[in-house]
Amino acid sequence: MSTATVPATGSGAPARTNLPAETEPLIGRRDDVALLEGLLAESRLVTVTGIGGVGKTRLALQCARARVPEFERGVWFIDLSALTPTPVDQQPASGERVAFATAAAMGLPDRAAHSDALGQVAEAVGTRSILLVLDNCEHVVAEAAVFVAELQRPLQE
Repeated sequence: MSTATVPATGSGAPARTNLPAETEPLIGRRDDVALLEGLLAESRLVTVTGIGGVGKTRLALQCARARVPEFERGVWFIDLSALTPTPVDQQPASGERVAFATAAAMGLPDRAAHSDALGQVAEAVGTRSILLVLDNCEHVVAEAAVFVAELQRPLQE
């Protein structure tokens, strides 16, 4: 899936989203959209699950596009499909690969030599108004869980 970065303003301001452009309208999912929007209004963390091909990504993107104006620091789509599956015997899981993918999607400064991508993203996100859409987490569940828990920690303290 290709992404198109849309500037926040016509003045060359930094991008506030990297959401892919909508290519086709979402048809027949009004109830699902309403449910997801309601959940997003109530919770800081929402997980959309289901079998492959049912439209989870399109549903999440539809809701995310509608919410861009609400998030001053933007709405970011992070596609984790390029990450190789996490080996079952790799314990404990680290959220670093998910953090590197997130940093890249958000356009954070490339710090390849920086070994703490998780800290970099956590610092960039902090308690700011931002929406992250993590897609294709099923093969890196433990890593995604560590990453999300780390991002939520400042909010729980």
